[in-house]
Amino acid sequence: MSENSTNHEIKDHAANVIVCDIEGGEIDLLTHADLSTIDRIVMAIHYHINRFLTKKTIRKLIYTGFDINFDPSAYSIVTCERPT
Repeated sequence: MSENSTNHEIKDHAANVIVCDIEGGEIDLLTHADLSTIDRIVMAIHYHINRFLTKKTIRKLIYTGFDINFDPSAYSIVTCERPT
């Protein structure tokens, strides 16, 4: 899905949550998407595919205002939320 298409889908559906398990594709999705309306992201991370880009993506989410919620997170599932 292209950046334009992703942003279009987020806007069209008034999405505020993203749930993804796309075998490493979450890096591209979250790196290029406009996440300004997103409050929560639940994703499977595939650290073994690309450790550097996985860490970079998590840092970007934290830098743009997301916190990692460790309560619902487990093993390779990470929940990121904007503070309320």
